[in-house]
Amino acid sequence: LRPIAAAVLIATSLYYANELLTTAYTARLKAVQDYGYIIHEFDPYFNFRAAQYLYDNGWKSFVNWFDYMSWYPLGRPVGTTIYPGMQVTAVFLTKVWLPIWFGVKQWFGQLAGFGGSISSRAVTKSALGVSTTLSGSGSTVMSTVATLMASFGMKWNEMSLNDVCCLVPAWFGALATLTTGLLALECSSNFAFNDGNLFGTFLDDLPIIGYLLQKIMTPIRNFVAHYACMDTKATKGSSLQ
Repeated sequence: LRPIAAAVLIATSLYYANELLTTAYTARLKAVQDYGYIIHEFDPYFNFRAAQYLYDNGWKSFVNWFDYMSWYPLGRPVGTTIYPGMQVTAVFLTKVWLPIWFGVKQWFGQLAGFGGSISSRAVTKSALGVSTTLSGSGSTVMSTVATLMASFGMKWNEMSLNDVCCLVPAWFGALATLTTGLLALECSSNFAFNDGNLFGTFLDDLPIIGYLLQKIMTPIRNFVAHYACMDTKATKGSSLQ
């Protein structure tokens, strides 16, 4: 019965995980569904404008960018006063990840006969033509990737930066929900008073965070484990008496 119970538990967990991730994704799509692919408000629009500058001019120009059109009349050295994670992520998704992912997904769907649907907002281009364009602009790595995709008969499908920036909250909302759930699972399943070092093994495996956590948390874990064991022994002793 144990394998059956384990299979039922896994299936139930996957079902509810899918429901929660779908809810997290669709909840953040409400603005897109109601108003379309529009950047709202000032702060998100500034982030989009910075992402557009990075997309058009590259990293070197971005970090040296002094924007005379913001913080008027003084201007702002955007490249040295911004946290560029959002901009780098949006440009990476637009230029690198999505064209490859859409191309592979569409190609696999054609071979398998299912699962090849991509976003209706994506624009399909010839991978070989894109390779020539990228090679002329000096992007040798992506030009090679596009050539490789063309050799397998894949298409180059890309979305506009505006659409990607509108969808990033929904994508990363689902990702954040999944990460939080896995972290909660890790904390709840691996915390053992008999061995405090079992706590947080997922985080301990991360390169830099794991090292810092081991330096900071190991004394705390040992303290908790030590006194938890003392309490357990004391409880057992009193029950025997």
